Amino acid sequence: MQALGAKRHEDGRVPLAPFVVALEAEHLRNPAGFAWQLGRDFDLPRLGALGRAIAGAARLGDAMSLLAQGFPLIQSGAETVFEVDADRAVFSYRLHDGRIWPRAGDAELTLGLVAGILARFGVEPTDGVTFRVERPDDAQLTGLMEVISCPIAAAAPANAVTLLPRLLDRRADPDILLPNAAQPGLATLADRAMPLPLRLRSLVYRDLPRGGLSQAGAARALGMSERTMRRRLDLDGTGFRETVDDCRHAMAVSLMRQPGRTLAEIGLELGYADQAAFTRAARRWFGEAPASARARL
Repeated sequence: MQALGAKRHEDGRVPLAPFVVALEAEHLRNPAGFAWQLGRDFDLPRLGALGRAIAGAARLGDAMSLLAQGFPLIQSGAETVFEVDADRAVFSYRLHDGRIWPRAGDAELTLGLVAGILARFGVEPTDGVTFRVERPDDAQLTGLMEVISCPIAAAAPANAVTLLPRLLDRRADPDILLPNAAQPGLATLADRAMPLPLRLRSLVYRDLPRGGLSQAGAARALGMSERTMRRRLDLDGTGFRETVDDCRHAMAVSLMRQPGRTLAEIGLELGYADQAAFTRAARRWFGEAPASARARL
């Protein structure tokens, strides 16, 4: 996706933090709905393998699954989940790193992209679609709701789009389908496209609420031996324990910004066995107790 002035790596990737900063600046300089419209009108094939696969999906459910699986191909460091039950289908998007803030424009761009995909299948907000954003309610959000004529719930745990499961069977107009576009194994392709430290961070973020990830488990999930993983991480100037600690720090900032979360709950979600361990870590990260640090975030 367009870098909006953010500096690229030599391989063409744009680091997440400067991308979000650049997009946030554009979001604030432009009229309400700028980032949303940018995402909604985006030409899918420009997203590469992921965009071509989505543009070739005949069913809405397939397109949403592809977006969730392949999102790391266009933005590393973000988690996208698509879950369906009997009552609702939810696509959620979040950045675990709370130090990248504010990020209203980034979330708006992504939700606009989802809205554009829904529109390919004839699904509009008036079809019972609801939107949630992690940002607080403000004048920019009010302006966006006026632009899209749809209410948006603020201060949510994650940015999300919810729709009725029956809509997932909607089919795209054959005239707009990109022929022979299906790309099998997008999740694997996304993993291979990401540098090892970013792949490891994704695994750590995913497993922290489940009790954490061991070094051996991480190596297995990455398809290599522990020795190979240590050697490759060392070449990148990092290590397994350092990565886990930094992910906990980043996730702690994000969770501590969410109202209604107790410090005990946050400690458990970060994988700490007791509150004392979380308090020690918080003092190391913030230079003060977690309650004091929370008041400053």
